[in-house]
Amino acid sequence: INNLAGRGKVRKLPDAPIKDLNDTFAPIVLDPNRTAALVPPINLDSTLTDFRPMQVDVVQDLLARLNPAKAAGSDGIPPYVLKNYAEILAPYITDLVNESFASGELPDTYKVANICPIF
Repeated sequence: INNLAGRGKVRKLPDAPIKDLNDTFAPIVLDPNRTAALVPPINLDSTLTDFRPMQVDVVQDLLARLNPAKAAGSDGIPPYVLKNYAEILAPYITDLVNESFASGELPDTYKVANICPIF
């Protein structure tokens, strides 16, 4: 998929902007008092009582509306693939979402983010 999406080449960024970015955000991230204030407390005793399962047709419609010109997410799947195969993929994605909400568990791969600075 990476070759098809044109992601075969890796560009090296200059060190100066990366250092500036790190110098700007490191104090915020490393300060436990500030971080705690930014993240709301989690109630571990709460349950997801208002969960209504997603319907396949809703997921299919959402996939069909994806902009095929946008970049792929952390899964590496280009939006045009999701859009073009929405009818085939929707039942599987619907099951994954519904199972995740019903069990209260999120796959570890969904807890990862790619943060790309814009220069």
